[in-house]
Amino acid sequence: MRRWRTVVSIAVLAFLAIALAGCDDTAVVVDITGVEDGAAYSEAVTPVIVVEPENAEVSITLNGQPYDGGPISENGDYTLTVTATLDDKSRSQSVSFKIMLGVSNYYLIDNFAGLDGFSTENDAALSHTTDPAFVKSAGGALKVTKSGSDARSMTRLRNYHARFVTDLTPYNRLGFWVYFPQASLLREDVALQVCFWLPSGGKINYTYPAADFVDGWNYVEVDLADPEKYFTRTSVDLIEFQVRTADGATAMDYYYDDIALWWRQD
Repeated sequence: MRRWRTVVSIAVLAFLAIALAGCDDTAVVVDITGVEDGAAYSEAVTPVIVVEPENAEVSITLNGQPYDGGPISENGDYTLTVTATLDDKSRSQSVSFKIMLGVSNYYLIDNFAGLDGFSTENDAALSHTTDPAFVKSAGGALKVTKSGSDARSMTRLRNYHARFVTDLTPYNRLGFWVYFPQASLLREDVALQVCFWLPSGGKINYTYPAADFVDGWNYVEVDLADPEKYFTRTSVDLIEFQVRTADGATAMDYYYDDIALWWRQD
């Protein structure tokens, strides 16, 4: 039996399932419990890893680095990967999750395992991708193709989305990942605008300049309780994500992942 244990216990329990002589690729088993793929935790977590058989060689990494079994307790996005190898046959399992201390009521709207509940305006065409180069977490990502016919490119999360929330009062934050291949192409003063459309036809706008973004993945956190917005959050018809480039003729593929709501205790 192999065991890794720390102050907040993380254990790897290995049991001999079959003799080496009869081993095949189905004999190598990896199972991770204690953390769930796509979940967010407001306190430290303790994954439990089971590997069979016990004489398999085991590799454990956290965000690509060797992991010795310490408690995972700092804010951030994590991917825990366990690989077991026996007689040149391997089995791996990965789990991606977040630590968000001081956060409650976390609600994942979409991690883009598929594509449904979105529409577009202006220069935007939507598709679903599982290309790991453009997926931030498990499932997939939303690809937006801007062809260069307009400076604005709008993606709208509609109220017919399966996990759309009309009443946002239980939440004071909305967050999501956005990937820009070349942030310098964005409009300097307003590169990204998040709009909450109201039943009256009015909207609450949150704007972000190009200086807020880098090439690659960027995390955007919207303060829904910003007192300057006078946003009651009681009724929302749609949420619009609008990207603007400096030049309307600019063509660009960019990506969204992990749109979520939560309550942060400030």
